[in-house]
Amino acid sequence: FGDLANQMELPATTLVDAALRYDFENLDPDLEGLSLSVNASNLLDKVYVGQCASTKFCQYGARRTVRATLGYKW
Repeated sequence: FGDLANQMELPATTLVDAALRYDFENLDPDLEGLSLSVNASNLLDKVYVGQCASTKFCQYGARRTVRATLGYKW
């Protein structure tokens, strides 16, 4: 709902997120501890109303976000 009195109903939204992770040890045993992660939010870049504070103030939800992380554990 978009207001405190629950009188303004926002439409339902389905978003698609995805995550991938690869351990480089599978490629070469000398690379043990090295990994790459890729995370995506709102993969289909859907435009939607994320929240409302009142009937006059609403915000769109976050657009597509992709983040890659290269990590090493020793």
